[in-house]
Amino acid sequence: MSYGGWNGQNGSNSSGFSGLPGGYILVGGNSFVWAGVDAYWWSSSPNGISTAWFRGLTANNESVTRYFNNPRYGFSVRCMKDSE
Repeated sequence: MSYGGWNGQNGSNSSGFSGLPGGYILVGGNSFVWAGVDAYWWSSSPNGISTAWFRGLTANNESVTRYFNNPRYGFSVRCMKDSE
């Protein structure tokens, strides 16, 4: 389980989702932004031709956000298996 890493604080992991705040890499960038503070994961759903949906978590907000962005951003990917 992942309880730490969120801006130097521990999370509760009450949902069972063990995601860590990896931040992201800007298009054309070579370093992480907001690593240790925010986490972003791509969705499998496109949003038009040049954008895709993603979900985000931040250290100072308990809500999960949903936005779309250029798929060339370096967000994390989480693979999930369908339940049988």
